[in-house]
Amino acid sequence: AQKKLREIRERALKEFDILELLIIHRYGAITIGENIVLIIAGAEHRADAFTACRWA
Repeated sequence: AQKKLREIRERALKEFDILELLIIHRYGAITIGENIVLIIAGAEHRADAFTACRWA
């Protein structure tokens, strides 16, 4: 999974006008209703960050 997440990050950095993208995928014991994935994008304009996050 980590390799695929790195690939997604690299592609997003190339395709979207963002400065950085962080993807955190939790694993282990997670209860129902807990968040499993967190995606954070940094960009000069928030619309670009939101677009990249939705894509990732």
